[in-house]
Amino acid sequence: MFLFFGLFKKSKGAALKLKQRQEVEVELFNEDTGYEFHFTQVLDVQSKKVIIRSPGTERRPIRMIPGQMLNLTVVEDNNVYTFETKVLDAGEREFDIALPSNIKAEPLPSFDDEHQLEVAIKVEYRAMNSAHNQMANTYSVANNGLMLTTNLPVPTGTQLLLDIEIPNAPDFSIKGKAVSSKAHPTIKNKHICEVEYENVTQEESSAIIRYAIFAKKRAERLAAREAVQTV
Repeated sequence: MFLFFGLFKKSKGAALKLKQRQEVEVELFNEDTGYEFHFTQVLDVQSKKVIIRSPGTERRPIRMIPGQMLNLTVVEDNNVYTFETKVLDAGEREFDIALPSNIKAEPLPSFDDEHQLEVAIKVEYRAMNSAHNQMANTYSVANNGLMLTTNLPVPTGTQLLLDIEIPNAPDFSIKGKAVSSKAHPTIKNKHICEVEYENVTQEESSAIIRYAIFAKKRAERLAAREAVQTV
C-alpha cells in the first residue's frame, strides 16, 4: 500500500468562505492540560466577524476569553484550511473571531483503496473470539481499511471488532480481518497489523478519513512547535 508522507501540498487560489453550520476544529491552549482540540460549528458570518458556537457541551460549554489565540481547521471543497486567529468577544455559549486573512489552503488527495494517510488515531479493538478489549493507535487509514500499531503480532485471518469514536459523529463498531502483521519499521517490540474492513459503509469510511485529516494537521502543528522549542 502507498503511504502519503508529504500528503498535503499548498494550494494556489483556494479561498475559504465560512458559512453557517460549518464544522470547524478549534485548537486552544489550556495552562493545565496543554493544547486541546474541540469540534464545533459556525453560527453566523457577518461583515467584520464570524460567530462560532462555544465548544464543549450544552451543560458545560467552554468559556472563551477575549484576546485568546486559537488555531482553526476546516475541511471543505476538497481542501483543508488552517489559520490562526484570536477571540474578539465571548459570551457563555458563543464567541466572535475576526474574518480570517492568514489562511493556509492545501488540497486533499484523491483517496482510493491503495492510498493511505499515515496518522495516529485511538482505536479499541478485540478479536471476535475474545472478550478482552485492547487499545491501539492507527498507523495509517484508508478507504477500505487501516493499519494498527500493536504490542503483539495479530495472526493473519483473525476476525476483529474495531470501536472508533469520531467527534460529531455516531460511535460505530466495524468488523474487519487481519490480512498481515509485521514488525514496526521504527519502534522496537511493536507490530503493524493491516486490517481490511468487512462491513463498513461509505459514510463511516468517509467520517474516519475526515477525522484523520484533522488529526494529521494537529500532529503537524505539534511537530512544528516541538521543532521551535529545540532550536
